Amino acid sequence: MQAAQTAREYNYQSYLAEVKKLRLGASTTANVLLQEKNLAAAENNLISTSATYAKDRASLEQLLAETLNRYNIQLSDAVSGTVTQQPAIPCIEPAKESPEVSVPQQQEQLKQTEHPPAINPGLPAQPRLPPQQKPR
Repeated sequence: MQAAQTAREYNYQSYLAEVKKLRLGASTTANVLLQEKNLAAAENNLISTSATYAKDRASLEQLLAETLNRYNIQLSDAVSGTVTQQPAIPCIEPAKESPEVSVPQQQEQLKQTEHPPAINPGLPAQPRLPPQQKPR
């Protein structure tokens, strides 16, 4: 739609320039009529483009509404941040309620995964290697 608006503006400016040339005697009425025809075509294209855009937007809104209704999704739930009805999306099970985990317990689990206990508590987790000498 922006391209159609730009084309219409360009043709309008061209028409005004051609009329100015005609008044100064540097153009003919045929050139003015040609620019006027181009301007009319650009305006027609802009109207057609605007109508197509409006129809496409309406179709998109209708499709979105049908999709939300089909899967039982409420926009008011999204606005409020709470789910009043579970969506009915095929092949997807609703999330099972699980007990909440406290932050200290999660931190302890994270530490255990980062630093697993050694297999033999008497031995260090990794053997220490002697430093290597630089070759000469």
